Amino acid sequence: MTPTPAPVPSQSVNPDFILAPVGYAAWWLWLAGALALGAVAVVLVPWLVRRLRRARAARPVRVPVPRPPSAGDIAVWALRRLDQIEQEHAAGQLSSRRAQQAISQVVREFASSRFGLPAHSLTLVGLKKVTTVPLGQLTALIEALYPGEFGAEGEGEVAEAARRARQVVWS
Repeated sequence: MTPTPAPVPSQSVNPDFILAPVGYAAWWLWLAGALALGAVAVVLVPWLVRRLRRARAARPVRVPVPRPPSAGDIAVWALRRLDQIEQEHAAGQLSSRRAQQAISQVVREFASSRFGLPAHSLTLVGLKKVTTVPLGQLTALIEALYPGEFGAEGEGEVAEAARRARQVVWS
């Protein structure tokens, strides 16, 4: 098979009728680019936000843990507080009953911090039942403070109670 020749136009083409290509305004190109970027942003921004939130939620949170007080810190606090109670009693700011109650609170707080027991909320019977840590001197001191705390006003010697409390703290 041989190819057939293209038909020849019957009239010749006038070069005056050939038009130059039409130029488009540049703003159409900018508008198309802005719309494309907007479409990408509408899809991409929510996806990135969700992804960042998931990443933050999955990341472990670092919470600063305070250093637990050492036995020395607790003992220093207790000894200072016992001195303060004794001075307030000597100055007449605390009655004997209030001073002995304060001494009992200090000793109980010391035991709570030192041994991890709820000594401030245990009764004397409850403290005597504790066998995990040796509380012999502590329970003996609290038992000795009971008459001054709960008896008639003026019972019990504050200086002696403070001295015994210091022994418990130092032991």
